[in-house]
Amino acid sequence: MKILDQLYYGNINPSEHSFAGSREVQQLAHKITEYETTLIAGLTEEQKKLFRNFDDCVTRINEIEKRFFFRTGFRLGARITAEAYTKET
Repeated sequence: MKILDQLYYGNINPSEHSFAGSREVQQLAHKITEYETTLIAGLTEEQKKLFRNFDDCVTRINEIEKRFFFRTGFRLGARITAEAYTKET
């Protein structure tokens, strides 16, 4: 099956190749959890709600950025491939 067909039928999922298993990412994730736990422990209920809203917005921005960079990378790859098949003048 051709690569575009595989992509169309969902047989390829680039996001499943995550770097989350790297030691550096695991260490940072652990620190984030520690800092968040400490921070939330000192907040009032209203402040906790405000923090959760803030965190949700940051997460949504990160998801938007990931999609943007995926599309940008895909377009760049397509342009490189197209250029590889064009004759130089």
